[in-house]
Amino acid sequence: IGMTEEDRESLHEGFAEGWVHGDCYPFACALAKLTGWEIVGLMRLDPLSGRRVVWHAVVVDQTGGYWDGRGPTTLEEVYQSFRSDLTWPLDLKAVKAEELLEHRPATYGFERLIKTIEAIWPDLPEPEWCLRARTRRFAEGLEELSRRENMWVVPPVPAQLPFLAQGDEDDVGYQLKLAMTGTAYLLDRRPFRRTPLARRE
Repeated sequence: IGMTEEDRESLHEGFAEGWVHGDCYPFACALAKLTGWEIVGLMRLDPLSGRRVVWHAVVVDQTGGYWDGRGPTTLEEVYQSFRSDLTWPLDLKAVKAEELLEHRPATYGFERLIKTIEAIWPDLPEPEWCLRARTRRFAEGLEELSRRENMWVVPPVPAQLPFLAQGDEDDVGYQLKLAMTGTAYLLDRRPFRRTPLARRE
């Protein structure tokens, strides 16, 4: 399951620059959570505080290779991007995700960032909680049910495919409505539960 290579490249192109310059902290944390890999900071001496600070964050995979918002990369390539700010050889330090996110949280949602990374690099490790793994289990279970009952989810027209969406706490189930043909049913989510608004005094 996943996008075409062309679609993945297009999606990545829209995010890569921001993930390398500006949002490297949350990107590294999201990739580390998805894969279980270690985060490494490229350190620089802050002239104001006199302390070593993380200038750029990368993630180290199981082969010892490095990743940042570009995808697989090398320390030499990273250095070329920041050569005006860093010195060679690079000063590396293992860091914790909590330290980085405390300084720069994800700008558009941490869970969404993880899902975007999953979509762009489908060969990354697939923990059971990730969207791809849960979608795969759902589709396999739905196919088993469909084969047993000989009932299938189909689009109203061929060009309009049904899609899966992640639910939230307001989802309460499904509802069925008999189609005008009398030989099929329309399937939809039940109306959401609505939390009553607080009464004004």
